[in-house]
Amino acid sequence: LRASREVWPENDSFGHTNMAADEEFLAMREIFMTDIGQPAEVAANEDINEGGSEDDEEDPRDIVVPEHSFKLIEFVGRFACPRVLAPVCLLLEQFEMNSHHTNHCAVKILHRVAWDCKMPALLFQATLFRTFQRVFQSTVPEHKELVKFAVFIMRK
Repeated sequence: LRASREVWPENDSFGHTNMAADEEFLAMREIFMTDIGQPAEVAANEDINEGGSEDDEEDPRDIVVPEHSFKLIEFVGRFACPRVLAPVCLLLEQFEMNSHHTNHCAVKILHRVAWDCKMPALLFQATLFRTFQRVFQSTVPEHKELVKFAVFIMRK
């Protein structure tokens, strides 16, 4: 009460600054005893389970989830820009040090852009072609997917 009085001194909403202790007590009692009532919606929607306690969970039938159509091509199309593809190509430059999963994910993104979005021209970059040259020289069986993708892009 005192802190509220300091923060909102106008109109003496929380009493005046030099209130006696018994006046503060009466003000607090008045606040405590004020009947604020029950909101009509909460009282009408309360469910009581067989144990007699209130059920805190919502009824699954009351939850409405709106459905939106999801078009994967449009979503992948957002990644078909040089600002996104440059870091992926940079990651692929270190294909020898990357894990197989990392290389797979990088190739998957590039393949989606080239094949699904029909934009292989975005991958016609000198640095990526230099990486493909190193991929062709690699004899590691884990790089077979990279070789296959490099051949696909080179033939375009």
